[in-house]
Amino acid sequence: MIVARRYSPADKPAWDRFVFESREGTFLFQRDFMDYHQDRFTDASLICFSGKRCVGILPASAHKEARSIKSHGGLTYGTLLTLPDASAELVRQMWVAIATTYRSEGFERIEIKPTPHIYHRIPAEETLYWLFRASATLSARTLSATIDLQQAVSFTTLRRRMRNKALRNNLSLQHDNREGWQMFWPILEEALLRHNTSPVHRITEMEQLATLFPKNISLHTVHKEGNCIGGCVLFHTPQTIHVQYIATNSCGRQYGALDLLFAHLIEQFSAQYHASSQTCPRYFDFGISTERGGQVLNHGLMHQKEGFGGRAICYDTYLVELSQLEVLSL
Repeated sequence: MIVARRYSPADKPAWDRFVFESREGTFLFQRDFMDYHQDRFTDASLICFSGKRCVGILPASAHKEARSIKSHGGLTYGTLLTLPDASAELVRQMWVAIATTYRSEGFERIEIKPTPHIYHRIPAEETLYWLFRASATLSARTLSATIDLQQAVSFTTLRRRMRNKALRNNLSLQHDNREGWQMFWPILEEALLRHNTSPVHRITEMEQLATLFPKNISLHTVHKEGNCIGGCVLFHTPQTIHVQYIATNSCGRQYGALDLLFAHLIEQFSAQYHASSQTCPRYFDFGISTERGGQVLNHGLMHQKEGFGGRAICYDTYLVELSQLEVLSL
């Protein structure tokens, strides 16, 4: 019998160890990453047990006014994390136990953002099947562009031409330094402001997270005559390098700053993948090019990413009634 109970701070070492051992885990599910914005989200994470053995964990936040649970409100993706030996039947039992626990607390529904398959160490899509069986609704589908580094990297003529323009104008690249965050963040904030949005993370939060996860978070910037004109923030996971933030200013757009940066990064990571017996991340994910839950596609942004060889990957969100999950049967 599977039992699900709430996470407590005393569980942190076991939780973090499980993330590392799971099929779908990335550093985003480590408690130091999840808890940096605990002032903005009410944690509702669960741990599933079969006897005394932990068999699954669910990163989640509670939204009591709406009587709903989100997995997780502050993360790009989030769902039930499981071990390599988890069967479809075991995953079903865990979702039944999860639904029973949340319903006993007065919650009625759960929003789940399944971890895209490009982050899986081994196949782990049982949850997608059980969501279908529980009549879950696909409430959002955002579109990202991803490069499979296992394949030969090929850029379009326009992207190559813009990179060459950047080189002719003596643009230079830098990787991670304390001053870099201070120079890049205003460019990012200004770029996002044009789309009436702002970074999910404050600069102090990103600096803190980069300190806590130095192997997982990196900043790459482009400079002209000593001035930062663009850059990107990368999240490194075992299977995928994800571009969390991209931005450039008018000077960077004029001289092809991002073309130089991404051509360099893609070629570098591709070479590492092929030189390391394919133990490095296989995918380079540019991040989403959509707005309003996927209802609006930024064609220009998607076209730019496709010019580097990126092709579509979906980040989905499902909404399901807990009463439907609780009665899942074979």
